[in-house]
Amino acid sequence: EPPISQTPSQWGAENLVVPDGPRQFERWDPTLTPYVLEPLDKMGPDDPTNEIDIRKSAQTGFTTLALVAIGHSVDCDPAGGILLVQPTDAALADFNREKLQPAIDKTGALARKVEPQTSRAGSGSTTYAKKYPGGILTLAIANSTADLRSKTKRKAICDEVDEYPDDLDGQGSPLDMIEARQESFLDSGDWKRLKISTPTVDGASHIDKRFKAGDQRYWHVVCPGCREKF
Repeated sequence: EPPISQTPSQWGAENLVVPDGPRQFERWDPTLTPYVLEPLDKMGPDDPTNEIDIRKSAQTGFTTLALVAIGHSVDCDPAGGILLVQPTDAALADFNREKLQPAIDKTGALARKVEPQTSRAGSGSTTYAKKYPGGILTLAIANSTADLRSKTKRKAICDEVDEYPDDLDGQGSPLDMIEARQESFLDSGDWKRLKISTPTVDGASHIDKRFKAGDQRYWHVVCPGCREKF
């Protein structure tokens, strides 16, 4: 049967077990970070948005947004696979060990679908390739041309893009290489590309440039005194 139609945030609230932090191994509570809901739900198949660029401050819950987007894709929208890119091998290893794999292991909907990891490449998952019915979640690093040139994926999630090199071995920007991995899905229009980063140097920030190329949405809170949004 086809999966129940859910937005990513609905799926996350019902399924995702938080892998670390003060609420470790508890169900994800979207009310704690309400500002992630709109960009998160734009990663769902029922939203026509293709590209989401999030310029954010540090430690504000957007890594969890990436985990929910991955989990929803695996469980409800698996076709075409996912490419997850971290800036360095160390960052990727930390993400996999401390966040992604614990979330898969503790979240029942994912544990049932993601094949167990094996020590050698084969029918099961590996450290950097999580296999599930309908697709593969591939983990890659932004400073490896081999990682970025050999994969075709419908969805790409790029974390901390301001730490990506401007040019990779004289072959261009890693972000341009990632875009090229999705060309096969341009005609169907159902591709998704999510970029998340804390901005670094003004004038040389990848995420700042891409945020300003979009519609520049800001999260507003209501003043408890005058009730104005700021």
